[in-house]
Amino acid sequence: MGTGKMIENKKYYEGYEGEPEFIIRYGEYSLHIWDGYMTDIFGKPNIVEKGWSGFTRDYNEMINCYDDNNIEFSIDPKEYKEDAEQYQGKIFDYEETGEVLKNLISALEKAEKKGLEVIVQIL
Repeated sequence: MGTGKMIENKKYYEGYEGEPEFIIRYGEYSLHIWDGYMTDIFGKPNIVEKGWSGFTRDYNEMINCYDDNNIEFSIDPKEYKEDAEQYQGKIFDYEETGEVLKNLISALEKAEKKGLEVIVQIL
């Protein structure tokens, strides 16, 4: 049972106010990420035989959560977590991006385990 109080983790957006903000929300938790970190992770995708999925597909094809017509988009936490996991160990342009990726995966894993709907917004 929830407390009714939102927990907002804005650590990865602080200092970037006014720039695009990527928000992942489930239950009473939200993770706010500067879009530059998301670009650092998913902007240079790995080539996979089965094709892109999750954030990689959405980012590079500008669909689903990256479609300009979507104010918010519900995602499958398992699919998007598995996609994000393939970038673990990658060398990123920003020092903090590895930590952002770890927290993104953790948030999706928690939502998946709890069976919660995950909503993504880009503001």
